[in-house]
Amino acid sequence: MLGVATISLAIIALTNARSASLHTRVRVESQLRGVVGVLANSNFPLTNRVLRQMGELAGAELVLASSQGQVLATSDFEVSYTELPDNDPPEASVEEIELHGPVEVRNKYYYNAALRMPSRFARDRPVVLHVLFSKAEYDSAWQARFVPPLVVGVATLAVVGVVIHLVATRIRRVLHRLQGGMRLLAEGGFEPVPMPSVDDEIRDLTADVNQTAERLLEYEFEVRDTERLRTLNTLGAGLAHEMRNAATGCRMAIDLHDESTVNGAASDECLAVARGQLRLMEKRLDQFLKLSDGPSQEQRTDTDLCKVVGDVLQLLGPSAKHSGVRIDWRHEGAAHVLANPDELSQVVMNLALNALQAAQQQAASGKQAYVRAEVAEVTGTVELSLTDSGKGPSPAVVDNLFNPFTTDKPEGIGLGLAVARRVVESHGGTISWYREADETRFVVCLPAITGGQGNG
Repeated sequence: MLGVATISLAIIALTNARSASLHTRVRVESQLRGVVGVLANSNFPLTNRVLRQMGELAGAELVLASSQGQVLATSDFEVSYTELPDNDPPEASVEEIELHGPVEVRNKYYYNAALRMPSRFARDRPVVLHVLFSKAEYDSAWQARFVPPLVVGVATLAVVGVVIHLVATRIRRVLHRLQGGMRLLAEGGFEPVPMPSVDDEIRDLTADVNQTAERLLEYEFEVRDTERLRTLNTLGAGLAHEMRNAATGCRMAIDLHDESTVNGAASDECLAVARGQLRLMEKRLDQFLKLSDGPSQEQRTDTDLCKVVGDVLQLLGPSAKHSGVRIDWRHEGAAHVLANPDELSQVVMNLALNALQAAQQQAASGKQAYVRAEVAEVTGTVELSLTDSGKGPSPAVVDNLFNPFTTDKPEGIGLGLAVARRVVESHGGTISWYREADETRFVVCLPAITGGQGNG
């Protein structure tokens, strides 16, 4: 803005200077024409006194010279004939008089004009009236018209510059605060920006930023509430998933108990499985009720993975027997890992139950069905593999198999494998699956306990 104002002032100054110069020239020439016209049309002789009086009226020096090189009269202006410019001007009327130059006469500069006078003034000898107007006076005249507006313009420009500087400083300061507020807003902070004292557009912009921060804070609270509800829904679905699995095993055990009441040993075994399933349900409910106290503080201990797998397969044994699925359990000795036994049991239960359900679908069609569980130590890790003879996951879910709520079972909720992956990864392990030779195999790898490791 200051640059535009400076350029505008410069253009106006140049235009005003040219206008003042032209106006001064027109005024001076008009004034000289009037004086020269009086002299040309008068009948009295042009003496020094007459030229002096008329020169004072015109504000110029007047010199009357003959063509023979004589200065006949002057307005008290000492000059020789040779110093006079344009001693032989062309024929012209008074109305055609124009100033020329400037020329130097006796170390001063003058604008000059010359006019041939009627011969009666010099006894029939041609004479020339020279008019010399001081350049200094000419410049003073046009500058008197030009300088005051220029001073006013410069002063106005200075005031505008100060105002622009003050306004720009204020805008820069406020924008700096707004920039800091927006940066804080982008980083998750929702503190309001201080409001400017002046009620203008910047204050309105600051109010809009503060309103945006307030709304984002409200949205954050809403998102947090939504996430809490979603978490509770997920926990509730997971609890229902675990309770359903345990209840199914308990029901199968009781059904087998009814079928084998004549055999005392079988009866005791079925009741033990049922009691185990009920204890599992109780433990899951207890874990759910403890969630309100925050994350579990239970320490990870030296856990035999073979024992965990054996206990889970024992719980699923009645269900497998009832549906005609053979369970093949292979292991050599113990395989120790540093883990939370309950969480590890949950992982094995989810994987084994999925394998059993897949094999049960095959058994229902009259084909031979089996589930094979294997535990082995491989180069510092304990590897658990659960293989089933089922047809495997459908192509629609294979890419997101370990994501929550991904399932191809009509009554499934898709949480078992998601929970299993979370638990395994929290123990520093990996979980994967693949389909090979008409078998589906899930593999869990956990760090084996080495020398120096013990209770967590």
